[in-house]
Amino acid sequence: MAAIILQISEVLDAIHKPDWIRHTVGTINHTQSSTVTRHPSSTQRHVASREKGSMLQGVRLEVDGNLNETGVVAVPDTGCCFNLISEKKATLMGLKPIAGTQDLMTLPNGSKVMSPGQVQLAFSFDGEREKHGLLCSILPGATRDLVLGSVFLKATRTMTDYAHRIKKMSYRLAQPSLNLIGAEQDVLGGYINGSECLAVPDTGSDVMAISLKHARRLGLKVRRRERHRTLVEFLDGSRVRTKGIAQAEWQFAYGESPVRCDFHVIKGLPVDAILNNTMLDEYDVFRQYEERIGSSESLQATMSLGIYGISLVEVCEQKIRSLSDSYLDDIKSDNPFTPEKVERERARRDEIRDAIAQIPDETLRATKQHQEYLRKRLWDELRKPHLEANTSTKTTQDKQSIASHRNRGSRDIE
Repeated sequence: MAAIILQISEVLDAIHKPDWIRHTVGTINHTQSSTVTRHPSSTQRHVASREKGSMLQGVRLEVDGNLNETGVVAVPDTGCCFNLISEKKATLMGLKPIAGTQDLMTLPNGSKVMSPGQVQLAFSFDGEREKHGLLCSILPGATRDLVLGSVFLKATRTMTDYAHRIKKMSYRLAQPSLNLIGAEQDVLGGYINGSECLAVPDTGSDVMAISLKHARRLGLKVRRRERHRTLVEFLDGSRVRTKGIAQAEWQFAYGESPVRCDFHVIKGLPVDAILNNTMLDEYDVFRQYEERIGSSESLQATMSLGIYGISLVEVCEQKIRSLSDSYLDDIKSDNPFTPEKVERERARRDEIRDAIAQIPDETLRATKQHQEYLRKRLWDELRKPHLEANTSTKTTQDKQSIASHRNRGSRDIE
């Protein structure tokens, strides 16, 4: 809202205004700035894109372990719904799929790949005695021997309490990977350009990605030149060229510093957006935002926690901010006080009042009520000259009408 008040100040600079209006705008701005909690890093960050011909700097995550008493290097992949074993590795280990377990898997571009079935294995982390039952789907053409999916990683708390199990290496790779598999990934609620978004935190993705459908929904400009279109490799070894790059700002929560990102646009992507391994590592996402990561169904169903896992306070503030945006559009228009816009202001006041009433924190609620009081007072004051002008015009028109009527009467008498 501080940005809105700044723009209102610019509008008011062009018109005559009493001193109390200047004071009101300053008070709203000061009150707003004192209630917003900023991210510890207040500097806006930028996650750069990879354009054609350049090398991608990425983060490779690996976990050493034992699979049926045989040493193995596994990939912890939070963008994968289930555990995977390559068909080649399964054959080398003499594994046979369980009857009736074959199934289709969804790739990042929406296409399907058939798994011949599942195998039951025993897995232990390197240096640990505990053995974990591991049900793995066989993936033909898989580029990695073993992939530990999000459900297993969450159950063993590998991304949080036992992150020491993970080996992290920086690397340069001309061929970026996007390992999203399945359609029921855990998601993290956040914002893209101020709009709520469910993004998949995917440790197996080298690129930030957004679906073409969601990019259009947000009105993002997609750069489609050949150098902006990247060939990405999926976990089954297949490849697809992206539609281009869309620049946007990502926020983990309202009030935190935005991160400028270059999202690779993919047609058919079954999720709104993907956060890549570099972003997840830099912001320690799985430990910092653990409570806000979950299935899309559970996040959307838990309305008491807010839409997309965002707190109820943030939801209310987002609604108030949206209504304030429409208010700013109205007062900056050529004719801000038409009957339709006056009626819209009346409805806006009711909606803002109801949104403020839902804020659970008493202090914040009182602050928002005071801000709304000042906003309404400002609108009323700006409308006064319009009402006075209309009254003056109507009086003049009435006098002219009476004079005209009298003149016509005189001519009739003559």
